[in-house]
Amino acid sequence: LERTRHALYPDVAEAVRATLPCSPLSIAERALVLVQRINPRAKPLILGGDHSVAWPVVKALHDAGKRFAIVQSDAHTDLLEERLGIRTCFATWTWRANELLGRSGRVLQVGIRATRFPQQHWEGTLGVRQWWAKDVRRDPDVALREILAAARAHELPVYLSNDIDGTDDADADATGTPEPDGLAVAWLCTLIDELGLLKVG
Repeated sequence: LERTRHALYPDVAEAVRATLPCSPLSIAERALVLVQRINPRAKPLILGGDHSVAWPVVKALHDAGKRFAIVQSDAHTDLLEERLGIRTCFATWTWRANELLGRSGRVLQVGIRATRFPQQHWEGTLGVRQWWAKDVRRDPDVALREILAAARAHELPVYLSNDIDGTDDADADATGTPEPDGLAVAWLCTLIDELGLLKVG
């Protein structure tokens, strides 16, 4: 840890260096905290990386006193409390975010289809809302209306987190975990557009 900090901050005094973040997630969180201090109205746009990159955004917004809902497009729930002993990673970030938001139904998951538990388990035990890919594909218009209504019901801004594997693998196969029978690109673009138009508060 100290060697990593020294490599990242070679010209910083040791006492100060010991207080600085040294992992990509903690560095991202620190940067977002500073951005929020400078401009509390800033809206973060984070691109790339595995889905753990969503965690620093959620944490920084929450710690800045923001109230918001999360819409997550994903083939997977990412609702593990830990994975292989790791507390913060691509498979756990939503569990942590949901805990941070108090299991209040403000995590809306769309496109789920690769998980070992049924929808009733996740909704019943963790208080998330889910629209599985099979249901969206069966009736895209109804699913869109339901998701937008659920997002609107909280009367809060929405943080959108889009995992590429939420999209059908016929259109997005260049990902580490491609999954068939996912969300159509046009439908997902419509969802994103409509979320951007939501009026809050």
